[in-house]
Amino acid sequence: MTAGAAPEVPLDVVVVAYGDPATLGGALAALEGRYPVTVVDNSSSPATAAVVRGAGAAYVDPGANLGFPAAVNVALAARPDPGGDVLLLNPDARIDPATLGRLHAELRARPRAACVAPVLRGAGSAPSPNRWPWHTPAGAWAEALGLARLRLRSRRFFLGGAVLVVRGEALAEVGPLD
Repeated sequence: MTAGAAPEVPLDVVVVAYGDPATLGGALAALEGRYPVTVVDNSSSPATAAVVRGAGAAYVDPGANLGFPAAVNVALAARPDPGGDVLLLNPDARIDPATLGRLHAELRARPRAACVAPVLRGAGSAPSPNRWPWHTPAGAWAEALGLARLRLRSRRFFLGGAVLVVRGEALAEVGPLD
């Protein structure tokens, strides 16, 4: 892959929806129809179904509020290319195709990375953290003693999931979300 080239591994988008269909519509519109999208609607809303179908995305109604992990698993089982990478996207998040392409390329350029996430910015706000140190007993003590800044140097961390690109091989290795 040359610098700036699109990764050869396909990328599917998974959105777990519950609530305001207009917000979801904004997330789908931002993708400009350039990626296959599966929306699992935990609210079983006819209005959400209409927004999803209007955007050309696949709509799945599980018939109940399964919660986030189980709904993601439903979408993962239904995706067109089970070996591809996956973007987990919150319905209130926005990412344009160019930015998503760069994020996906970043994942593919780091063979040991299981996932990548961008810095998140609210409208008119400062960036919010997208990674946090892994929870450990020693870390809890450091925070209790006012030494939380030491935890920020940790090499073990986890990423927030509002916009998260996950390597397909990592999903296959780890298995379903729980």
